[in-house]
Amino acid sequence: MDHKTFTLDCLFRVSREIPGFAICIFRDEHGRHFTQKTDREGIVDGFLLTNTKGSVLGKAPKNPDGSEITATVGEPFLYAFNRLDGSPVVGARSVVEDAVRAELPKFALADMPFTWEEAANFVGDAEQQKLAGEVTARLLQRSLAI
Repeated sequence: MDHKTFTLDCLFRVSREIPGFAICIFRDEHGRHFTQKTDREGIVDGFLLTNTKGSVLGKAPKNPDGSEITATVGEPFLYAFNRLDGSPVVGARSVVEDAVRAELPKFALADMPFTWEEAANFVGDAEQQKLAGEVTARLLQRSLAI
């Protein structure tokens, strides 16, 4: 079962707020939903049956050529991120890192400090991590003072 191809069916988001990271939800030939399982090197080593009933699910993007995005054991883990304009990017970590890095300067202006910090951590941008971290720390200190 693990070496068959799974097709990206939708993207799971904890909230509808954009931008933000998403989880790729795949379907098998029977229409069941699965998430990727990865090894320490970021390679898919299996798929886990996933219950998506009642979840916030977004439409899955396609490849640039219009074909469906797929995943198989032994391939790189696929990440997903919804940009500020709402458009999703799905791909290997390096692909999503490039898209997130391009959005980083916009987060400070978008009043989304927690997403800004999460994105800066994902791409390893020390300067943006520091700036976003200062803003989120101030917000958390204010909320604790209330």
